[in-house]
Amino acid sequence: HNSVHFGCDIPGIGQESSTACFHSATLFSALCNVWAQIDWHLQEKGCRAFGEISDMFRKGYMPFKLSSGFPFHSNNFYLPKPLKEPYMLYDSANTRSGLEKQVKKVKYLNAEHFRSWLTEDRDYEGMAGDIVAEGYNKGRFGADSIIPMTPVNRIDNGSNIYHSGNYFFDDECGLYTIIELDESIILKDHFKTVLDHVGKSGLGGNRNIGQGALKDIIIEDIPDELEELFHIDSRLGYCLLSLYYPADTGYVKKVIAYDLAARKGWTGSNSVNKST
Repeated sequence: HNSVHFGCDIPGIGQESSTACFHSATLFSALCNVWAQIDWHLQEKGCRAFGEISDMFRKGYMPFKLSSGFPFHSNNFYLPKPLKEPYMLYDSANTRSGLEKQVKKVKYLNAEHFRSWLTEDRDYEGMAGDIVAEGYNKGRFGADSIIPMTPVNRIDNGSNIYHSGNYFFDDECGLYTIIELDESIILKDHFKTVLDHVGKSGLGGNRNIGQGALKDIIIEDIPDELEELFHIDSRLGYCLLSLYYPADTGYVKKVIAYDLAARKGWTGSNSVNKST
């Protein structure tokens, strides 16, 4: 309904920047907070208690899985460019072409280019040329805006101005997430009810000033071009589409490439101690 504010992993000085997409942890936290608040209503419809579902996660079973939120334009779905670059990038002819520098600036790939990136099923120069020509970065899905904000100290009423970034999506653009749902535990209709309440309460930051409210939340079968990505024979290995917190710190030594994301926030649940 309005702009969104999804905080960047790297904070600014005097300015809170916003990304166009949200992490899987952002949606998961919103779902849990809202679910706890409307738990009684869902139980009246026959849904399992939220405490029972949260215990499943604690014991290692996930009744639902979420990807992070990624942009779409009309019927075209985009994914973040994998951190690992194709091996054919290092071919001397490709390096001399200079395309690799332009490709590195691109943040998102459509499903076709994402598959080609992992499988190397076409020549790099042709694929890179198409990627550069399409050039999907954050600016292709909407526009950034910066607004001044002034928090007031509750002790002495002192104020401190800072600037907050927000993002407006263009028409026919928005965000999607991939969900794997165990319907023997959670019915799709119950899950949709929780999503609708998340949409009303908002997602991300600055919700107290109306940002982050969602509209037209639709659950549908995964498109074929995205479904195929889960069954390809990748030369580069596997690519995560959500955040991952490894229980074993030695795990990072086994991965090809990774990036770090700091996560923090506040709980809005009436059933959770605010100090936790």
